[in-house]
Amino acid sequence: MRGGMMLLELVAEALDALSTSRPEFESRWKRRRRARAFAAGKEVRFPGAVVGPEPYGGRPANVLLASRRGLASAYRPARRRTRREVPVERLRLVTVRPRSKGDRKIPRYCHVAVCRDGDAEVLIVCAPWNMPYVTHLLRRAGGVGGAAY
Repeated sequence: MRGGMMLLELVAEALDALSTSRPEFESRWKRRRRARAFAAGKEVRFPGAVVGPEPYGGRPANVLLASRRGLASAYRPARRRTRREVPVERLRLVTVRPRSKGDRKIPRYCHVAVCRDGDAEVLIVCAPWNMPYVTHLLRRAGGVGGAAY
């Protein structure tokens, strides 16, 4: 449990550093541009993180990259070596929820997609307006349990 808390603290620090641009007030124009790019098959970037055991967590990440090919996380998206593919075909979406009071290290504006990979719990954290990209990829991979978003 201690290792999970340390990882959650690293994720929180990374997201806090990224939130200096106030992503909770991201413009509608920027959201529309991102949606058009995703629909056209391009890769879109947005603040977020994946928390869980290997191969999901391990290294801190502050950006999620979504495309028709799948989902990836990166600490510095400009550098290819920090990119880590998320095996969405192994994940089963349990629920999508807003940040709870117990998730003190997750920024207030974020939502959490709770997923399972066997017995392991994997959390995908991002802003609520970016969560449809994550749930779309999970649905397409066939990993939707009882959650609807």
